[in-house]
Amino acid sequence: EDYDWEAGGGPTCFKGDTLAMNFVYNILSENTGGAGWYCDISSKANRLMGNAFWDNPGGAIYNEYAVDDSTVIGNTFYRCGVTAAMCTRFNVVENYFFQSGLAWCSREWWMLRDSYMLSRKNVFNNPTYGYLLDYGKPFTQEGFTSSISDFNRIYQAGDAALLCDSGTEKVYRTLEDIRKTYGFEMHGQVTPYRGQTADEIGRAHV
Repeated sequence: EDYDWEAGGGPTCFKGDTLAMNFVYNILSENTGGAGWYCDISSKANRLMGNAFWDNPGGAIYNEYAVDDSTVIGNTFYRCGVTAAMCTRFNVVENYFFQSGLAWCSREWWMLRDSYMLSRKNVFNNPTYGYLLDYGKPFTQEGFTSSISDFNRIYQAGDAALLCDSGTEKVYRTLEDIRKTYGFEMHGQVTPYRGQTADEIGRAHV
């Protein structure tokens, strides 16, 4: 099954100019259509905290054009991922992902190198499609130069990917592969996933 990482128009859809919108302690499960939380066009400084997303076919969160300075903290994502495109300073901190990950979209006219994206202290449990996916073309070696992905914990099953580059369709399965290809300084842990429960792994905010 392939997820549509970029789908919009789901159960919550916000478009237009807003400031400091808080989306807190919601449960979005098995919603048809687009992402569970979809925001587009010039909404600033949103906070998504303590929510639970699971089995949303269009993904959990889609943060779109000029929706800058969003912070996603302390949420649970179960088999649905988080996507951000054409925005800057998108912060994903202390969340728990099960069989899902992040997609940071790069565009010819909105390169990731100008976007200052942050992924920090998250737990990724069996990230089937990679914990981080660059979605869009072209992918360039300096694409993530101003972005930070650090101190995440990744529990990796079998030959699952750590990073997927959809621009060149390359898949990277080890930290060393990523280091050699992109010259990144790598932090965090990659541990074999053998069916551990969430309690055994520990929540990201503990």
